[in-house]
Amino acid sequence: MNTALQLPPAPVDPVALFPLLSARPAALPHARVVLLYETFATAVRGKAFCDQLLHELGVLCDFDEALWRTDLLAVPAVRQEVARAALKADFVVLSLRGDAELPGGIEHWCAQWMPQARDRDITFIVVFDAATAQRFPMENVRSHLRKAAFAAGVHFFAHAVLPASPDGHGSRADHLEMEELPGIAHRLARRGHPQPCVSRRRPTTILIVDDYPVLCDVVARQLDDAGYRTLQAHDGVEAQRVMEANAADIDLVLTDIEMPRMRGDDLAVWLRREHPATPVLLMSGVRPRSPGAQGLPLLEKPFRMEGLVSAVQEIIGQAAAA
Repeated sequence: MNTALQLPPAPVDPVALFPLLSARPAALPHARVVLLYETFATAVRGKAFCDQLLHELGVLCDFDEALWRTDLLAVPAVRQEVARAALKADFVVLSLRGDAELPGGIEHWCAQWMPQARDRDITFIVVFDAATAQRFPMENVRSHLRKAAFAAGVHFFAHAVLPASPDGHGSRADHLEMEELPGIAHRLARRGHPQPCVSRRRPTTILIVDDYPVLCDVVARQLDDAGYRTLQAHDGVEAQRVMEANAADIDLVLTDIEMPRMRGDDLAVWLRREHPATPVLLMSGVRPRSPGAQGLPLLEKPFRMEGLVSAVQEIIGQAAAA
């Protein structure tokens, strides 16, 4: 028998997994968590992350038996069961090695549950070993999962974990900035629970518009790592649709100029008319030709990523001070 396809035999005791929760009063709200892991080491890392997450949110955990190895997702019946569990969860946590590749089972599982999650408020979190990821970048994995989550309307958050705690006892998570975790504050508010540990400040969101998807992904990763939330569009027409659907959440539009269907400077003119409070940063190797886009800040291509982050910080700071 192939033991790799056997389900975990015993239920998991939430208090044993999350010792910080045992001292809390029973009146605290609960969160439902599904954790997928590759190996024992990534399971420990994922559990530690969940423990810290729930501790900082001030909630208890409804874990039941919702821990699954990613290799089990190759089995259709298991994949269907995990998809059902994910649809009932508040947090779906995928704990991966830093040198992870994306097995087909995870792709099929994402395709199975994410499209059905539009009416649910689910945060999908990828936890990975930052030190290993520096040697074996998992950017393709994160990029694929980020796109799948965005297409399905599922909140996405990637979190790096340091390989060892200062005393040498296992892995630990960096301090969580709760405002970076999408979907949490308003979810708890809807339930009517207090949020003593959660910042009410939503993440700063940037819409990136460029007809080269690779460049969009590179810029998005850089801004994600700098603490921003990013959305993407690949021409001005698509950017208009994204803007109309998310206008209240978008703090900056970062757009190329020369694009099919609608140029970036024409998009900027439309934004100035329809959404005048939203600042625009052009990024291009050419100057805008539309008179209405004259005077907008321009980041000339090619640019260094440090320059990109600095320009974004400056414009968002100016908008906040206005």
